Amino acid sequence: METLTKINQTLPTEVITNQGISLSSPALWYLTEQAKSGNYASTIALISKILTPARLENIRQQIGDTSQVILVPILPAKEATNILPLFITNYLCEKLRVEKCECLYIIRKNGVKHRQNLWQRLANNITYGYDSFNNLYLSCRKVYLVDDHFTTSSTARDAIKKLNDKGIPVAGVISLGSSFSLKFRPTETQRDTFKQWFGEAGQEFIESVTGKTLYELTYNELWGILRTRRTLDQLKSKFLPAN
Repeated sequence: METLTKINQTLPTEVITNQGISLSSPALWYLTEQAKSGNYASTIALISKILTPARLENIRQQIGDTSQVILVPILPAKEATNILPLFITNYLCEKLRVEKCECLYIIRKNGVKHRQNLWQRLANNITYGYDSFNNLYLSCRKVYLVDDHFTTSSTARDAIKKLNDKGIPVAGVISLGSSFSLKFRPTETQRDTFKQWFGEAGQEFIESVTGKTLYELTYNELWGILRTRRTLDQLKSKFLPAN
């Protein structure tokens, strides 16, 4: 149990993002869709619209001494048309005077869609690749991952684990927008509620479907499960169609 708890404790407590700003909102949806399709002008317009001077200053205050900070963007694929994370990173580097490193990119199973609901995200494990990292250099810096939108936080969680496995600690995650809570680590109340509702069988089922233990799920993943399901049969009925 100590090992599992330690894995979860590598997650930041919260993500640095613009709370209440959803990229799928009516006001931002069109720009977001164009940006994710590789439209340069829409990408710049979206980032400039959200990252105002006041919000940039808020990020600066949260990351602290920028001389030790290095940003690592997360791309949805190596040759992705969604250039948002990379352009967000470039924008932050210019405005905050920080460094950036090579991109982490997601390696998905054949046939797995990029846009997935909670249950699909949980049932389809993803892995990460990168072209080259100077592990020793990064391990001595304050590494922040950069993503476009903070939803279930599974993307950032798995990316953090990838870097942790290489001996690179992650100080935090910066995201342009968010859909749910900004909390990263789940609470003991969430875990206790899961155990009460689903028992040992539920924990075993979660691990068999997701490849992750109860202690490796994020706050938003557990929140989504507990919000909609109360029995093990109900839980299974949501997961099985997602496989």
